[in-house]
Amino acid sequence: MTGKAWKIELLGRLSAGQDGKIITRFRTHKTGLLLAYLAFYPKRIHAREELIGMLWSDSDADAGRTSFRTALASLRRQLEPSGTPAGSFLIADRANVQINPNTVTTDVAEFEFALKTSKKTANLSEKIIALEQAVELYGGEFLPGFYEDWVISERERLAQYFLDALCRLAASFEQTGNVGRAIEYARRVVGADSLREEAHGELMRLYVKAGQISAAKRQYNELEQILHEELGVAPSPETRLLAARLQITGERGEKLISSSAKTSIKSSISLGHSAARLPVFLTKFIARREELGQIKAMLTSAQTRILTLTGMGGSGKTRLAVEAARDLLDNFNGAIYFVSLADLRDARLIADTLLKALSLSRLANSEALAQAAVKLSEQPSLLILDNFEHLLVEGSLVVRELLERVPSLVCLITSRQPLGISGEQEFPVSPLPIPAATDAPENLLGFGSVQLFLDRAQAVRPDFQITQANTEAMGQLCCHLEGIPLAIELAAAQAKVLTPSQMLGQLARRFDFLVSRRRDVIERHRTLRSAIDWSHQQLAPELQRFFAGLSVFRGGWEIEAAEAICEESGASDYLMKLQENSFVVVEEHAGTMRFRTLETVREYAEQQLSEEERTKLLRRHADFFLQLAETAEPELGKPEQAEWLKRLEAEHDNIRAALEWFKADENCADGLQLASSLLRYWTGNGHLNEGREYLEFFLTRSDNVPKAVRAKAFHAAGWLCLEQGDYTTANDFYEKALILRHESGDKAGVAALLSSLGTAALRQGDYATARNLNEESLSAFRELEHKQGIAASLGGLGRVAQEMGDYDTAFSFYEESLALRRELGDKIGIATSLANLGETARYQGDYLQATALFEESMVLCRSQDDKRLMPPLLHSLGEIAREQGDYERATALFVESLKICREKGEKRNIPYCLEGLAAVAALRQQSERAAYLFGAATTMRDAMKFPLPPVLHSGYESVITIARDALDDKTFTAAWRKGQTFPLEQTIADALQTAQ
Repeated sequence: MTGKAWKIELLGRLSAGQDGKIITRFRTHKTGLLLAYLAFYPKRIHAREELIGMLWSDSDADAGRTSFRTALASLRRQLEPSGTPAGSFLIADRANVQINPNTVTTDVAEFEFALKTSKKTANLSEKIIALEQAVELYGGEFLPGFYEDWVISERERLAQYFLDALCRLAASFEQTGNVGRAIEYARRVVGADSLREEAHGELMRLYVKAGQISAAKRQYNELEQILHEELGVAPSPETRLLAARLQITGERGEKLISSSAKTSIKSSISLGHSAARLPVFLTKFIARREELGQIKAMLTSAQTRILTLTGMGGSGKTRLAVEAARDLLDNFNGAIYFVSLADLRDARLIADTLLKALSLSRLANSEALAQAAVKLSEQPSLLILDNFEHLLVEGSLVVRELLERVPSLVCLITSRQPLGISGEQEFPVSPLPIPAATDAPENLLGFGSVQLFLDRAQAVRPDFQITQANTEAMGQLCCHLEGIPLAIELAAAQAKVLTPSQMLGQLARRFDFLVSRRRDVIERHRTLRSAIDWSHQQLAPELQRFFAGLSVFRGGWEIEAAEAICEESGASDYLMKLQENSFVVVEEHAGTMRFRTLETVREYAEQQLSEEERTKLLRRHADFFLQLAETAEPELGKPEQAEWLKRLEAEHDNIRAALEWFKADENCADGLQLASSLLRYWTGNGHLNEGREYLEFFLTRSDNVPKAVRAKAFHAAGWLCLEQGDYTTANDFYEKALILRHESGDKAGVAALLSSLGTAALRQGDYATARNLNEESLSAFRELEHKQGIAASLGGLGRVAQEMGDYDTAFSFYEESLALRRELGDKIGIATSLANLGETARYQGDYLQATALFEESMVLCRSQDDKRLMPPLLHSLGEIAREQGDYERATALFVESLKICREKGEKRNIPYCLEGLAAVAALRQQSERAAYLFGAATTMRDAMKFPLPPVLHSGYESVITIARDALDDKTFTAAWRKGQTFPLEQTIADALQTAQ
């Protein structure tokens, strides 16, 4: 860069100046705002997507990116003219943008530097010089004409700094004896904010000290007039008290002053706008915009007198309350007061603490609460009482009395539990949103938890960014931190020495890792453990014991489980108290109230148990969920199976914990009973591999387990292997189960195994064996008059006939099976039979009938909220659409199927979806995409040992050939290998995004 540095002015106007050249006009409003933001944070490296989201949130993604590129190009043209080296002002690559910090300065930076200088020096003359320099640099409000949230927040902060500088100058000049200059700056304070009563009082005092009695009187009269015209009120009792002490009266009074009033009288009123009564945060307010809007709407509603923000320690309640209050200064004409109660131990002192926050001195023979009420009654006021939880019992009565005395008062409380008084509205402050495992990496910055981490990490390491290398670790880290703002900030502070991946490793001991080294952090927020300790200490001993017992649950629980496992008949009342204290979250799930804790809280609770207590609780926990599985098993074959599948899915983490306990306890009999009782759950909810692994683990150690239990487990394991395409192992398990069933004389068990062996033979293309086994099974079930088994065997015979091309016979078997299932009321069985009939019609080319049958089956599945059959049904409909040349409908159906698989975490049907999308891509001449998707599907099938069914081979080979012929070998192979090597989740996300 050949000239001087650019000087960006942000105070009073937006302009850029260099070598006498001044630029005040920019291509668009947002182009100017982009320059301002980059200049305001010159040392930060900004992610393009973050900037686009901030500036063009009202546009779709592509339009936003286009607008951003245009704005960036425009700034380059203005600030890097022809002949200027690229990057001399703007440093940008495909992911990030930064202003060159070496070639730019701003009036804001110079203003804040002067203020810092004034605070560092103890020399009064040097302090005055620095303050005057700061005041001179303040050319007006920050970015006038811009009203974005971050601008408004910084505008208020900088305006307060400016007013503070004026006040400090007035005090400094008074200290030097130069009362005239002190009056000059005190008048500037009044001019900047004429409604600031304290400033008028300070100016009155200085006038009296200077002997300017008439000026003091005029100032008081001016204040009376301003307050009357602007607000319709009289000066506050404090100001009137000050006037009386100065012996000044208003226009209606007779006595103005006494000669003794010329002596220096120190005001009892704190100088500062009500905004200064709010805590000042030196970090950006991240996310929470929706919650902020809701809180502001509630606080300005006539129905709200008391609003309590509740949440666990470190959830951000105080920050949210302060930000809401800052936005409501105009609504309350500045009458907003913040009272911190964290260090208060006696609720009887609340009133005195309130007086201090109101800048009132305790009057003799006056009740503190009454005195506070007088002040708060002067106009509608907002009172923030922060950290109230430890004062609830007596403190809530104080709040109620204050509200009764002051009808125009609104109270905003932050507490880990509500006050429990009439009229109170509760606003739970939840953790920040966290990314899920299924979220695409490029979407990470859309989550508040990630935004907060990034901002706080950049505060200690300005070059920290989310990159391709750390994206996965970042997502996992924010998930493990569970969106708790305090935990995120404590972790982000480590970014100076640790990568996100290294932080993940440290979270195994999260309470030792999440510690702050900052000196300005309050003690209870210095560590994550201390934040929870603060609340835990408020619990009664019996509640602490119950809370510790809940740590054995994983993923949540119902009241009945808590009663049984914690052996506490009063669990309902205890859970309510824990919920009120923000230790427990309550949610409605499938018509039942469920409770859960954050993993961070659960780990803390677990640390409160002795090893003996923990062992007893874990044993009761495992026994409880074994009993639940045994109760659910027969219900999963009935019409109500959908409800039971939902319930078991909700308890998945608890079931897994129970199985792990049985493994650790070497209790193979109960482990096998639990795992095999869940067969319909493993298959129905797509947990095939997990179920198989547990069964195989226990079966290898089951020699002393009763035959009936082992036979049931071998059958279940065989079925899971069959679903995964591992036919050899499936047959082995089935044969072992069959021997045990024969030895036990279990005829129904033998019949079911014959049917299962027939299915395995069919899938291996051994039609004759499959038919014989299913006929033998059908005969056995008929002898037992077992209608459910008969329907299943008929379905098996139908599938054999269908695979052999004997569609009439297949149709006959399926219809007989359907009739039995209708008689039994087995809705999912009915849906299965309809789907089988639909496949037969499809193979015969009767697409109209096939579609009707598939759609009828889907209606039944949706009525039961059972998504097990939905992916294959949607896939079959997609295949019909593809075969008819309706590629858009085919794509939509494959995408819907893929979404359900992704939502359920069920991988078995994902290859079908990818192959369907690949076939459409090949037919649409999107050959590279087709090869990529086929490569991904093939790799997934190999990993699951779930081969492509023979009936589909010829069809897919033909479309693969279409894609291969359209590309040269190198391109086709590269695309195929890309599908093989890309992470599955990224492939799925790409498939969904591209298809839409």
